Amino acid sequence: MEVRWLPAVLACVLGSTAIAEAHGVCVTIDARRDNLGERERAAVRIAILDALYAEGLQVDPDAISCRGWVTAFSVQLGNTISTTIVGGGTDVHGQASSLDELDLLVRQLVRSLVTGRSLATGSGVTDRTNVLRDQTAPRRVDARSSRRWDPVLAVGGGMLELPAIAGRARQRQYDIVSLELREWGFLTSERSALELYGRVLLHDYAVFSTAHGWYRDARDQPDNAESDLGRGTALVFSPFAVANWEGGLGLVSFLGSLPPRPYVRLGATASVLCRFSDPDHRIDLGFGGYAGLGFQLSRTVSVSVAVNASNPLVHALAGSGYWYFLTTTAMLEIRGEGREHTLAPRLLGPEPVPTIRRINE
Repeated sequence: MEVRWLPAVLACVLGSTAIAEAHGVCVTIDARRDNLGERERAAVRIAILDALYAEGLQVDPDAISCRGWVTAFSVQLGNTISTTIVGGGTDVHGQASSLDELDLLVRQLVRSLVTGRSLATGSGVTDRTNVLRDQTAPRRVDARSSRRWDPVLAVGGGMLELPAIAGRARQRQYDIVSLELREWGFLTSERSALELYGRVLLHDYAVFSTAHGWYRDARDQPDNAESDLGRGTALVFSPFAVANWEGGLGLVSFLGSLPPRPYVRLGATASVLCRFSDPDHRIDLGFGGYAGLGFQLSRTVSVSVAVNASNPLVHALAGSGYWYFLTTTAMLEIRGEGREHTLAPRLLGPEPVPTIRRINE
């Protein structure tokens, strides 16, 4: 009797084992972001399944009983194809020079996704079976000096605050205008960038009326040519005296690889703080910093808020006048197309000689 039931018991055990093994990783193509044809998408999906299996993972090609999901999409521009694979809260990106190399790129990306290794040369992601043509003859690019720089124009307004000093209460001005020009330098990731920052902050509008009044008074005295010239010069240069002029260096960090996504900005600034209509300040050299929080709505449009603080150096050393300029601004940002740019070698020192290894080393 026991022998009669033994095949049935084994069948049940093997059947349950087969069902358990059917639980695997499923792969899907994000058609909203992918611009390849249907045949290419199907080929990419099969290539990802094969690569996952080669890395020791159980896969479910029919997506019947999925233990996890891997999502991929590719964007083709000309012959170049950029591919992104997302899985387990991690995403990896790579670029193939043609459709013929896309399967090789997929193997590298999957290995990077599974092992956590980067796609950098020498990380163990590449081997003889998946090396790309561009990787067999790498270009000499110094990672310290070569970046993609995206220009960003930000326009907004907000509040300027000046601290209380002797005889004056704390002041707040709510009609300031901020014009900012930034350069975001991306090196190896779309999640962080170096920021070169410049800002013109319009706030001391009383300079216009003062300069105009001086010019009008001088014009009413025709015998005083020197006075007329001096007041006229003051009127011409008054737009430059209305604003603070700032420049700085900082970092931008994004949460996520693609918009919509939030980001933060931090940096240090040096500035020329102009307030010619105020006898307690006039002009000074300022040092300070900024912090900002933004939200990237699309590839080119973002909104943000920022706080900037500057300390008037000379007034601080003299212990007189205002000891800080504080601004809070809300801005609309327009981001342009990136371009490759190399910083001057004299700023970075001599370029290091790269170590070139053969593929099989």
